[in-house]
Amino acid sequence: MNPTNAFNNLSRVGVFFTIVAMALLVLLATGVQAESDVGAMGTYVVGQGDTLWDIAVAHTTPGDDVRETLFDIERANNLTSVVISAGQTVRVPLP
Repeated sequence: MNPTNAFNNLSRVGVFFTIVAMALLVLLATGVQAESDVGAMGTYVVGQGDTLWDIAVAHTTPGDDVRETLFDIERANNLTSVVISAGQTVRVPLP
């Protein structure tokens, strides 16, 4: 095996692992940023007939956009749909 080829292969492996490490750092930083954007959170126990919209309205500061609160609740609870159940505890933004 030619020493130059071995060095080139080793360099390619090093570049590959550097790129993978940088990508992981970016993903981790993005996740930390998204979590910190939510702000201070409390908890709420879902009652019979509650909807995510009702909960968001109740926890939105007057003058703020209810849709933003709804998005914050979905993100804080890792919800992939708006379906919630009575008795379920969800994290909600504090005023």
